[in-house]
Amino acid sequence: MDIAKFKIVSFLILLFISAPISWAQYDIPIYVTTTTTENVPVRIVTNSLVDQVYERVDSAYRSGFGGFNSLIVENKIFPIHLEDFDDFNAAVFKNDSLITVIYSGAQGALKNEYLITRNEVYTEFANQKDLLKQPMAQLAPSMDSLTNVWMEKLKSMPFSELFKEDEAMYYKSFQAYVKLAHQQYQMDQTTSLEDLELQDFPDMDFSSNRYYTTIPQYKAMAQVYNFKKLLQLEKVRYGRRFVNDLDGFITSDLKKKAFVQSTEHHPRADFLYDISKPLYNPHTSKERRLYRKSKKTGKGSDFEYPEVQTVDGASVNFNNFQGKKIQLLVYSFRDPFLRQNLTKWNKFAVQQEPDTYYVAYGVDASLYEDTWKELQFSSQLAGLNVKASPKDGFEFREDLGILLLPRVISIDANGVISNPNLDLDFEKSVPLGR
Repeated sequence: MDIAKFKIVSFLILLFISAPISWAQYDIPIYVTTTTTENVPVRIVTNSLVDQVYERVDSAYRSGFGGFNSLIVENKIFPIHLEDFDDFNAAVFKNDSLITVIYSGAQGALKNEYLITRNEVYTEFANQKDLLKQPMAQLAPSMDSLTNVWMEKLKSMPFSELFKEDEAMYYKSFQAYVKLAHQQYQMDQTTSLEDLELQDFPDMDFSSNRYYTTIPQYKAMAQVYNFKKLLQLEKVRYGRRFVNDLDGFITSDLKKKAFVQSTEHHPRADFLYDISKPLYNPHTSKERRLYRKSKKTGKGSDFEYPEVQTVDGASVNFNNFQGKKIQLLVYSFRDPFLRQNLTKWNKFAVQQEPDTYYVAYGVDASLYEDTWKELQFSSQLAGLNVKASPKDGFEFREDLGILLLPRVISIDANGVISNPNLDLDFEKSVPLGR
């Protein structure tokens, strides 16, 4: 029996805070047991998407997804790798802050110690100060060296061919992602891949569900690449065929993105809405309602102003703004990127375009009133700050068919929407909770 004993350190899967013939991703038969001497929560996941598919009977998992997984002990993450018919046991013992994990089966601790070391090295590389500010002439050789060292190390290890192929794809994905993020950062100081062109992406197969669910850098590239490929297609039937041929989690994620973008007033909103339809069923009533309402609030529509109040509780009468343009920020305190998004809004609002009012509407500010007031009193949120009741804020989003926040709506001097979704390069998300 192999024994791995070590103190726990937190490991963050990096995406910069996220080819050979590939094996297909599939639900594999495994027998994985997790035992503990006391009540220490233990579970196995690949990521939040596929956690639910694991079938557990008492302490044993009877099936799971092959490839890189994570053993979660309390809130600590230990990398593991699972293969077909694994007889894999992880016995966990806790003594104060020290965790002892005993592995057996499927090469036991040897493979998992290898992954721990690899993660530490790649994390250290990714956390280099000003990594993306380095010139490519300096960055490329250091990445090549990192990849070559680990490829040689991998070749010398007595691991299965499946594990070696998975590892090689991890190295390739990491290197490709860093190069793309560097290219994007050099253009506009962000690491989003959305503004890149298809020809910028590496020559890789981005249709592997196995790697999509187990290698975060691969997933980040695949999401952007496949969406851009979709937008190249002119007819709905070609788009549906492309999306459905991808299959699995790639297909479901791509359809979700297509639907969300259809409510974001994307130039090809109708196309994306049709693409996002389930294979054998119509859209749900909620999806149809959101899309219909988003269409009614497009460019050229009369804007219906919300009933809101200022910090002193006074109601805002938007009729007083007649003859003036309005830039309306709609945001949520449940936004995980709130700080950086408000910074972008502030840079935009301080430009003070003539004859324009800047209004910041926190749809759930009433639930976070102290924080909301502090933002205003400390001048951390530009413009006229307004709020409404949680019910009114939720209904306002529903009435406009808004899923993602924040959003800036541009309204002209006649009360007509001139831009239903002004691009300020926000990091948008669906706010947590209602």
